Amino acid sequence: PSKVAYVRWVDDREMNTAYSPGFDLLNIGSDVMPAIKSKGHGTLTANTRLTWKSSIAHELVGHREAALAGKTQSEMPLEEAQASIRAARFAPSLSSTERYTLLRDSMTRLYKAHIRIKKVKNILHINNW
Repeated sequence: PSKVAYVRWVDDREMNTAYSPGFDLLNIGSDVMPAIKSKGHGTLTANTRLTWKSSIAHELVGHREAALAGKTQSEMPLEEAQASIRAARFAPSLSSTERYTLLRDSMTRLYKAHIRIKKVKNILHINNW
């Protein structure tokens, strides 16, 4: 795949790291770095559970490459699960722990949406580049 047209660091705690296919833009927010969970506070966002490398891989290998292939999902849980699975399978230079965390992220997203991977694995773009 070609290089991303734009990469922008967003110095705003309200904006998350995300890929925007309409502008071929990667926004990098403060959530790109792993967070330390505060005692007594709820769960962390997906990106703060991941390392910065796996977060960027989720956005570029997961979302961007699927968008360039015309294989994005219209339902958000499917799109996010697909992105994490693609990053775990195809991103270069990730450790086995980073890949495992991405796969767990995808399963958690599907579980929370009451979707079983067996029901959707054939519609997700997860088997090839």
